[in-house]
Formats: sequence, C-alpha cells, structure tokens
Amino acid sequence: MRSQRSFFEVFPTYEPSSDELRDLLSEVSVLRVLMNSTRSKIGIYIDSPHIIHKDELYRIKKELEVNMDPRGKTKVVIHEHFSLSSQYDARNFYDEYKRSIAYEMKAEYPVMYSIYHSGTKKFKEGGELCLTLPDTVVAHDVEDKLKEYLAAVFTERAGLDCGVSIEYEKAEVSPERLEAERRIQQEIAAISGRLSKAKEAPKESPRPFKRAEKKQNGFSPKSGSGSYQRRRGSVTKSDDPDVIYRDDVPGEVIPIAEAESVPGEITVRGEIVSYEDRLVKDDTTLLMKFDITDYTDTIGVRIFADPEEGKKLKEDIAVGKFVKLKGVVSLGKYDKETAFNSVSGIKRIKDFRVKHEDNAVRKRVELHCHTKMSNMDALCDVEKVISTADRWGWDAIAITDHGSVQAFPAANHTKTKNKDFKIIYGMEGYMVDDMKTAVDVSGDPDMTVPHRLDDTYCVFDIETTGFSPVHNRIIEIGAVIVQNGVIVDSYDEFVNPEVPIPYRITKLTTITDDMVKDADTIDKVLPRFLEFTRGAVLVG
Repeated sequence: MRSQRSFFEVFPTYEPSSDELRDLLSEVSVLRVLMNSTRSKIGIYIDSPHIIHKDELYRIKKELEVNMDPRGKTKVVIHEHFSLSSQYDARNFYDEYKRSIAYEMKAEYPVMYSIYHSGTKKFKEGGELCLTLPDTVVAHDVEDKLKEYLAAVFTERAGLDCGVSIEYEKAEVSPERLEAERRIQQEIAAISGRLSKAKEAPKESPRPFKRAEKKQNGFSPKSGSGSYQRRRGSVTKSDDPDVIYRDDVPGEVIPIAEAESVPGEITVRGEIVSYEDRLVKDDTTLLMKFDITDYTDTIGVRIFADPEEGKKLKEDIAVGKFVKLKGVVSLGKYDKETAFNSVSGIKRIKDFRVKHEDNAVRKRVELHCHTKMSNMDALCDVEKVISTADRWGWDAIAITDHGSVQAFPAANHTKTKNKDFKIIYGMEGYMVDDMKTAVDVSGDPDMTVPHRLDDTYCVFDIETTGFSPVHNRIIEIGAVIVQNGVIVDSYDEFVNPEVPIPYRITKLTTITDDMVKDADTIDKVLPRFLEFTRGAVLVG
C-alpha cells in the first residue's frame, strides 16, 4: 500500500467549488489521514509543491466536511506542508505567506493577532525575523506563543530554518485608539442625553374613559338633535398644541417601508414631500392628498375635511414640514393606490433626520470630488459639498469635475466657517494630440511623420512574476522583427528573476522555477535583447 497518494485518489467524491481550487489540489499529495473512534474529527496531512493560502484551505475544509457528513457532525483539520523549490528562503516565503499568517492568526488567536498586527516586521542579517511590538502587558503575555507559532510556520510548513526574535518599543497612542476613545465618549454622551430627555418628559396621564356614541348606518348623532350627519375630520380634538388633526398620536413609530406589512392601525413619521387638494362632493368636502417619507420609503395620505377646517390644516400640511400620524393603510376606493386612507391623528414634529458626521480624529482630504457639473456622474451642488466638508472639520477639498470648470465660480463664492479652508481647483481631463499623425499609410517618403508601415519594427512581449513594475520581476522576453509586414527574425529568452515564481503565474504562463533557475539575470539578458532590436522601432 502506497504511503502517499494524490488528493483526489483519497477523496474521489469531493468536487471543489471552483476550477481554481481544483487546480490547487491537482498536484497535492495526501501523506496520511487520521480520525478518532467516533469519526467526528478527521485530520488530513497534505504535501503541496506550491503554497496554498489559509483562506483557500478553509474553503476546502468546509467543503470536505459537507461532502463527508451533510449533517455537519464531522470536523476536518488540514495540516499542510509545502515542498518548495530552492528559490525559496525564509524571507521570500514570508513575503508570499504573510497574508495567510494574518488570516489564520485573526481567526484562531485574535488577541495574538492584534499584537502581531500592531508591530513591525523585518528580517535581520542572517535571515532572522524580528518583530518590534508595542511595550504593553498583553504583548509580553503572548510573546512566547507568538514566537512558537511563527517558528512552527517556517519549519513545519515550509521546512525552512528561521529564527524569530521580539523587540519592544514604547507604546504610542495610535489614531485608531484615540478615535475609539472618542466614539466611546460620544456614545456615553448620547445615552446621557436620552436619559435626561426621558426624565424631563412629562408623564402622560391616562385618558378618561369615554363611552362610544351610538352609531346608526355609519352616522353619529348631532349634538342636541335627533338627526344624523356623516362624521368628518375635525382639525383637532386634542389639548396638545402640536396635534393638528383629530386625536393625539401615541404608539411606537414603525418605518414606512414596513407599513404595508403591518395590519391594523399603525404610527409613522416623515417629511411631507408633495401636496395637492381639491373640492369634491359638490364642493362640500376638501380632499387633501400628500406624500410623506422617512427615507426608508414613501407613502401617500388621504384626508377628507370640511373646506373651512381644511384651510387651517393646510398651513401645517405643507411640503418640507415633518409630521407624525396614526392611521390604517388600505387600498384607495377610487385611485386603487395603497395609502393612509383612514387617519385618526396627525401631530407636527421636529426634523428627525440625523446628519452624517465625520468623527475621525485625523481628518482626510478628498482629492477627487465630482459635482453636478460632471454630467451623469454626480448630483451634488458644489456649495453643499464645500459646506459639508467645512462642517465636518476638513481643511480642504478638491473639485475635479469631468472636463469642466463650471463649478469654480460657485465654489469660490461659498463661505466657510473655517477661514483657512482651502478649495483645490482641478479637473479630470482627457487630452490627446489629435493633430499629430503617428504612422504614415500613404507611403510618401516626404511625409514628416516619425514612422511608416514599411519601417522595421521589433514587436516584443514580456512575462513577469506579477503586475507591479516596482515589486515584480521579468521572467521571459519574446520578440520578432517585422519588415514590410513580414516576420524576418525572432528572439526568446528566459530570465532568472532571483525570486520564486508564484503558482498562479505558472498556471498562466506554464513557466516554472526549474525552467528559469539556470538562466541569466536581467542585467545580462538586457544587452543581448537590445542588440537584437538594433535599428528597429520597438512596439510593446
């Protein structure tokens, strides 16, 4: 019996959730599988020729648990080992694997992670990893565990010998900690404010019991008369001066977005955003229609009132006013729209909107801000943008509209409380010299253009270890010489990047560490490539 088998030989029924995971596992070997007597915990020991990051291993772990036991009673633990190329040493292994270290530490050892994350990491001469941590009691408590964990990552997972040392520096109060303390103070102040308001608010006395009047066919008797009239909405019957229609409005406020799903009488609040009215029923009744929003949703309100009383009511039911109302949401008899068609009370209230604030200790400066002068990209007035930034305590803001400077005059005339507030005037521009001919297609040798189609060109391509021109290296250069549209020569050469080639790059390029390890470095390859391109126009 073989002691080492491929991953999919050991787990033939497992189907990875993505092609990426399948590619990662295609070269992985299983060294051994251990399980307890109840099969509730399974340990899988694997060996991989390339690095598999912790977030990917956690995905594989969860998928295996479901595959083995859909009931979720089996727990899988994967112990990984990497058989890496000789290009790897402790330094470049850490550079590639450090996000996995942080990922695992954050999930398994959160206290240790916070200390590790707050420190600086660098390699000393000789290859020792040195951590500089803030000199706190917690850091000293986790020092031994942190060193043990990191040393085990290097030796047990990558087979690399790397010492780990820890140094301490005086702990400084970070901006994050200052901001956290400020937020705590704000929360305490908010709680204290709510308690103060609760103590100052007068307690509502119980409303006296009032016997319901006898009704007959939906009509109530007139005072001092035996006849009946239809009950119309009186302006107010409450002693509260803020009640503008019928009775008081007790009850817990619910969001308008949930109004249609709650049966019976409900209480909402909102800003009036539209209003219209008209006389109906031979001009004996005023139909008042308005919409309110609490910024979770908008809903309509319908009131039938006496024309004289409606005139008084219109003063308080106006666009921009804030009200709290109680009623029943139903489908309108005529317009077939869902609205408050039965309202038992309306009360004027103050603006309940909470303005967004910037409570950061260290304020930022926005260097890329569009206004409504950027067509189809922004809706803000430049005056509001600047006023908001000033209110938040910012020192400056940049206005950079798309190919437009029309917001500059209004920005220049916007007053700010901070006299030193700076407006940075900019523009997101698009520039091209459309008067210049790059290539002559006419064949006229007298054309004053830099190149013609019958010139000699070198068309080249490079493969790299990544997309950063600063941090990544070239691993291959390929090129062809083209004359009069015909390839006349070719060039191809590997380059030793002197660092390991990431696994995903090998999947894209089929270039491995072994293919380039004996190649020359870029400083030796580049002169040969330039000699090949001599006399040709370079086209990358």
